[in-house]
Amino acid sequence: MKTTLKEKSIYLLLLMPTLTEWLESGQLPQTPHDIISDLALTLIVLGFILVSRKQSKEIKQLEETIHEAELFDPLTRLPRQERFNEDLGYALASAKEKQESFHIVCIDIDRFKDVNEHYGYAIGDDVLKALVKQIKSVLSEKNGSLYRLGADSFAFICRDSAAYKEEELVTNLVTLRASGQKLLADYQTTLSIGSAKYKDGDNQDKLWLRAVEQMKEKRQALSTAA
Repeated sequence: MKTTLKEKSIYLLLLMPTLTEWLESGQLPQTPHDIISDLALTLIVLGFILVSRKQSKEIKQLEETIHEAELFDPLTRLPRQERFNEDLGYALASAKEKQESFHIVCIDIDRFKDVNEHYGYAIGDDVLKALVKQIKSVLSEKNGSLYRLGADSFAFICRDSAAYKEEELVTNLVTLRASGQKLLADYQTTLSIGSAKYKDGDNQDKLWLRAVEQMKEKRQALSTAA
């Protein structure tokens, strides 16, 4: 943690005993008694400064820890909703500026609440961590970023269509659903996935809602087929 100029300036307080002596007597400490007195006062001031700096660092570290907890999910270490909103905003701005396109993916674990209730929260946590590992292995972090938006929902922002072809994404989503279904089969739950491609004029809500609608349509179609 770097020391700022403002933090360094507090050490000027060490000059206070000597300056006080000079203002009162018009001269710097001369006698051994005066020198020892000034030195003792200087050490006391130094002690207060060091204690104050330690407390300040501890407060800053606590604030950073709280901020990190707000941005990252402690179980999966994935960015949360706030970071997703920020990154999606950057992706939209970049796509508009460069006239490019990109995809977002929404992923839901259906009836995940039942997993926690029937098997316990420890098993539920293990399922989540295993699924996150599965998603990362299929979609690949080199192609985009994964986020945890809620207890049973995730999102993936593809970096751009040039680097991650649409055909490759579709294939990977089919693979992900199949591997996810296999992982979740023992827990009587399923995986629902939807995606949407950026279109000119999209904002965050429009793009996300298209992905969600596709996910719901696919979920309904699979439910009907079953």
